[in-house]
Amino acid sequence: MSNRTHTTPSTEHAERVQAALAEAHRLRQQAIRDCGATAYADFWRGANAVWEAMVSGQARAVRSARRWQARLQRHRADVPNPRRHPV
Repeated sequence: MSNRTHTTPSTEHAERVQAALAEAHRLRQQAIRDCGATAYADFWRGANAVWEAMVSGQARAVRSARRWQARLQRHRADVPNPRRHPV
């Protein structure tokens, strides 16, 4: 029987994603360290570069989505809505 407290499916999923990301990071670092002097070093350095690009790309996408959301809210505030403000 598990001694974990009750969590929602989304919380449990988020915890599993974080654990998987931490394990992937650990394995990447270990592979880069262990293969640093071999022919595989270039492969792992390239994989690391791809990983870093994916992480920064995800952050850019989040920032972009937030900017678009703020822009849409400003636009909605500027444009009168006939349902809210009947003429």
